[in-house]
Amino acid sequence: MFKDQIRDKAELLIEIAKMMQESPATWKNKKMNKLDELLPIEVYAKTNKISVKEVIGLGIIGRLNIFYVFDGPSLVIYEPVSDSYKALGTKNNMVADDGCIEIEYLAPDVIKIAKLPLNLLYTNNQTELINLIKANTPEGFMFDRMLDGAGRIVDVNKVFITTELVSQTPTHSAKQELQAFSDRPTQTSLKVISLLMLHLAKSPKYALGDQPNKSQIKELLLDLASEFNIKEYGLSKVDERLLKDAMKYLETQTN
Repeated sequence: MFKDQIRDKAELLIEIAKMMQESPATWKNKKMNKLDELLPIEVYAKTNKISVKEVIGLGIIGRLNIFYVFDGPSLVIYEPVSDSYKALGTKNNMVADDGCIEIEYLAPDVIKIAKLPLNLLYTNNQTELINLIKANTPEGFMFDRMLDGAGRIVDVNKVFITTELVSQTPTHSAKQELQAFSDRPTQTSLKVISLLMLHLAKSPKYALGDQPNKSQIKELLLDLASEFNIKEYGLSKVDERLLKDAMKYLETQTN
């Protein structure tokens, strides 16, 4: 039965080539079915004498594409952010009357794992399937609900890379970038930062609508560094990205 669902190799390679050239907003809503072209990431790790954790890290920094293979059915529903997106769909989607998108995943459908759930895999060695689904929300839509499999656990033994990448050794620059990535703040640090940002946002000065104003908070940090005679290195260039990552991570931590 699975063989009937798997695309032939020529069609698959064409799709992969197109995906590599497209923007995340385009490919992240696509379903792919290419089980015969995937291998567990541990194969890549053993071949290149690196850890599975480092393979996940290469995926986070954009050096590898890492995929999840569904082992059971899941129905996902996204609702449009505005009326302008009603009746929008793709060949893989069924569009409900109210403008929602329904996507049905069946074994062995495959989706590319986005950066945020990869970070969770890197830190915890596992994450819930719903985090992969939320990260794949189509542009102009927001996650509504997931039927079947929301609490399904995705661990490092359930993620794959494409077979043609197995023999490609990470370059020196990739290894340097990976080392810099491994020195990044921990997820706990991101949680602490985001909570402090939310506290600051109680003041109109540090709020932008109902969200923390990252630019204003960055300026505050620069002022504090000057006040306490702390080197400003890294604050002006990296800070806003760090604040953005902190708030994005907090979205996965709500009760």
